[in-house]
Order: sequence, then C-alpha cells, then structure tokens
Amino acid sequence: MVAVKDHAEGLAAIENGAADAYASDRVTLIGLGRKSKDVSKLSLSTQLFSYEPYGLMLRRGDADFRLTANRTLSRLFRSEDIVRIYDKWFGDLGKPTVALVLMYAISAVPE
Repeated sequence: MVAVKDHAEGLAAIENGAADAYASDRVTLIGLGRKSKDVSKLSLSTQLFSYEPYGLMLRRGDADFRLTANRTLSRLFRSEDIVRIYDKWFGDLGKPTVALVLMYAISAVPE
C-alpha cells in the first residue's frame, strides 16, 4: 500500500509504477483516466464495491427550484435523452453498468 496526498499523485503512482492500483469512486477514476498520459495502460475494474449517489446543492428553503430540478432530472431519466448524454460523455468507456441503469430507473419517479 502506498500513501498519496491527492488523486493526481495517485495517478502518477500508477503511471510511474510505484503502485499497481488506485482506488476511489468511479467518476473520479474516469476523470483521472482521461487525464492520463497513456490511457491504453490503464483499465477500470467492472467490480463495484459501493453505490455512491451524487446530489445537487441548492439554497435552503428554495422548494420551487428543488421541485423543478427533481422534475427535470426525473423526466430526463425516463427519456432516451439520458442515453444520448451518457454516450456523448462516457460512451467510449462502454455501456452503462447495471447499477447505473437501475439508478436511472429508481430516479425516474413520475411527477
């Protein structure tokens, strides 16, 4: 095990051979991989160790905006637009995982 101070140092440890693996949440690892000097030398495990939901921060007490954001995201997750958005930004990484598809379905609560 090698201690690193931040994600950039973790990526550098992988690239220079000081470490064999680096663990973080999937979104962070995807972002790091895209910054790598040689992406072909990296691989992302398909093994999921946890579910890490993300959220949007908004002003406390702004119920109207929260409702608008929730409705918009719900509508997006029910539509084919989410597939196009995923393909645009992450399509080169392959298909969405089963966990991600299920998250879309759970988050697609009708209005």
